[in-house]
This record gives sequence, C-alpha cells and structure tokens, in this order.
Amino acid sequence: MAQKTIPIEQVWATKGNLPDNAIVATADGKYPALDGSLITNIDVAAVHELEQQVPHNSDSIIICNDGDNIQDKYDEAVALATGGLYGYADLLVMSGSYSSVINAAGDNNVSIIGVGNRDHIQIDGITLDQNYGLITNVRSNISITSNYADIKGVNSSSFFSMLENYGDIIECSAQTFLSSVENYGLIEGCKSTGTGGAFGGNIGSLNNGTIKNCTASGEFSYGQQNENGVTENCVGGDKAFAASSSQIDFDDDGFGVRGTYKNCTAGDKSFFGTNETSGIKTVQANFYNCTAGNNSFGFVNFSNAETYFSGKAIGCTSGNNGFFRAITGSITKIENGAVIENCVGGFNSFGNGDDASNEGVILRCRVATFGANAFSVTGTGKVRLCLDANYNEVNLG
Repeated sequence: MAQKTIPIEQVWATKGNLPDNAIVATADGKYPALDGSLITNIDVAAVHELEQQVPHNSDSIIICNDGDNIQDKYDEAVALATGGLYGYADLLVMSGSYSSVINAAGDNNVSIIGVGNRDHIQIDGITLDQNYGLITNVRSNISITSNYADIKGVNSSSFFSMLENYGDIIECSAQTFLSSVENYGLIEGCKSTGTGGAFGGNIGSLNNGTIKNCTASGEFSYGQQNENGVTENCVGGDKAFAASSSQIDFDDDGFGVRGTYKNCTAGDKSFFGTNETSGIKTVQANFYNCTAGNNSFGFVNFSNAETYFSGKAIGCTSGNNGFFRAITGSITKIENGAVIENCVGGFNSFGNGDDASNEGVILRCRVATFGANAFSVTGTGKVRLCLDANYNEVNLG
C-alpha cells in the first residue's frame, strides 16, 4: 500500500520557502529532500536520540554560547531555578570568551558548568553571595561570600576568594587563593601561585575542616586552625603553617595554635617559628612527619616572647634551631605531657637555650648537624635513646 507523503513544494506553499523549512518530517516519519524526492533511509528513532544529545535549553538548563551576554543567560537560569520543581537549574557555558561578570546577590541555586576545554571557557568573573550551585571547568576569578556547594577545576587568573566554605573545593588555582576564609569543608589539590597568605594565611581565618594535597608558593600560607582542623600533604614556602603570631587570633589564655598537621613541607621559620608577641603563647597542635627549614617548630627570637608546647611532634625534621629553641631574651617550654619522638633537628635544637626548658619527653630523636647544645631537661623532663651528631646516645633526666 502506498505511503502518504508531503512533497517539499507543499510544505513551502504552506509555510513559506524558508531555509528552516527545508527539512520537515512527512506524515509517515520520512523526510523530503530539497528537490521534492523522498528520503527513505532516515531512522526516526536515531534522529530523536541525536536531538537529545545536542545541547539545547530545557526546563532546567540554559545554554550560553560564545557571543551571548553571560549575565543575561545566568538570569534566565535563575528564573528557571526559582520556578522549578526542585529549585535548581544549570547554566551550560560553551567555549568562548565572556566579557561580562556573573553577579548575583542572595541565594544562588544555579550550577555554572563549562562544556569543553576549560582553557577555552573564559569568564571575566563570578561574584556570588550565598552559593548552592556547582561551579566547574571554567577560567574565572571567584568572589563568594559563603559557599555550600562543590567548586571543581576552576582556574582563576588573579583571585579566588570567599569568607566561608562548607563545600568541596577541588583542583582549583589562583595567584591569591583563599587568603581570608573560614573553612568547614574540604580544600583539596589546589594551588596558589602568588606571593603569600594563601589557604587562610590572613589573621581572622580559621580551618575547621580539611586542607590536603595543596601547594602555596609564597610566605605566611596555611594559617590558624581549631582543634578539629587538619592540614595534610601540603607544601608551603617560608613562614608557613601557623608560622607567625601575627596570623593567629589568640584567646585570653594564649591558646590559638591547634589542630593536626600531617606530611607537610615548608621553608624557614615555619610551624609557629615566628613568635613576635610578648607573653605566653601555647602550641597545642600535633605534627606528624612534617619537614621545615631553619628556626622552625617553636623557635623564638623576640624579647619577652614565650612559646610553650603541649602537643606532639612525631617523625618531623627541622633545620638548625628547631623544636622550641629560645634565643636570649625569649622563653620556650616543652610542657609535661608533650612528646617529641623520632624527629631530626640541626644544632641548638630540642629545647635548647638559656631560657628553654623541657618538662616533657624527647624520645629517639637525633641531631643531624654537627654542633653542641642540643637537648635539655628540667623538672619532669626526659630525653631517651637520642643521638647527637657523632651518634653518641643521649639520655637525660
């Protein structure tokens, strides 16, 4: 039985001879060609499947193509999110350079998703207040007040900043990276290429979550933590990892250096190696397998500054003047209950100095640099099974 078809001429007669009407389905699912002959080898199901694979706007998706105003497209997505069933929408950003900034106050429930090569998806900036939407695979400066969502694979040419983070920030980078932040989430695999203060290095910052596998090139990176904060497998420059008293907001009793540091590496005067504030400041933090340069792990050389240690240092390495060395005019004290174990220091390390005291335990540590005056005990302090630079066993107290 003959199949009913609609010649292309009839389509044109009804709808006009326009390019958009060149390919129109017939009543039986076939497609006429431009010359009016019938194309009979079209798989309608395959065409429908292909149509679903091609990006197009939907009830929850807005497409932003190169040349579009990205703020306008973002606003369209906000409208979808506001009226949608679940209150969320996605803005798919195709390869291109977008000169406008995405700027929004209040709650952001729109995910911003780059489609394609991230290096070819350039946005001038993303500035949000309360962010609940995924941001991923774009190049853009970031400025967010409070973040509750995941941000992944964002490369910021200048700054990546926020005041609070409760989400996962993964494999992002910027020159100035999270210099002032309270972190309650995860920051992983990120990188700062700037001059300093990254990963909460500025005073007023606080790590309540986890920072891991990150790298900072400048000074004063990785600032204050609370007792629940963890920083692990991270790399910093000089004066890193709660290094300076100027980075720490101490309480009235002088406590403020807390949390856990694991497998971290830094330069000189790190791990609270720059106490330049008078009065007693107590280091309660625990250090595991961390490495630093000279004058680190509680070194003090500032008149009337006092650094006490009540935590643990296990498997750590310092250069000269490490592990609570006090220069004349300053004071260090390894408190009863503190433990320094399997650590390596340079000369004048391990509670050395005229005004240094050790009431804790120093166990199986050694001095790797030739020089005198390593190790000390006072009161209840013990030094056991340690080695000097000549591999002589040292037991004190």
